[in-house]
Amino acid sequence: MMLSYYEAKINEIELDLSKYFSKLITDNTEIIIIDDFDTILDDAPDDYFEWRNEITGGVSDVHVIKVDEYGIYVMNAQNYSARYTIKFSDLGSINDRINLCKLMEATLNKTK
Repeated sequence: MMLSYYEAKINEIELDLSKYFSKLITDNTEIIIIDDFDTILDDAPDDYFEWRNEITGGVSDVHVIKVDEYGIYVMNAQNYSARYTIKFSDLGSINDRINLCKLMEATLNKTK
């Protein structure tokens, strides 16, 4: 009985996060997280996210480059030439989704 309570709470948090993510994008059209690729090549940032590939089932560490209405543009952390467009739900955990929203907020606050 208690587990179903926690499942319901997690689902509620997931829904709230998705709505907030959508609001950030709707209000801002595009949020560029990394605009200087030399920064990644010279001194890789610590902002790794886990991406779960629905097709292969594989998990990769990625850097988020930008976010817009079409998706989250990422670059593989081990192979910088590999780039993908993923969905919010493709992020590996609820913590990754929270951290992406925080990173988007921080980026928006820098540009104001």
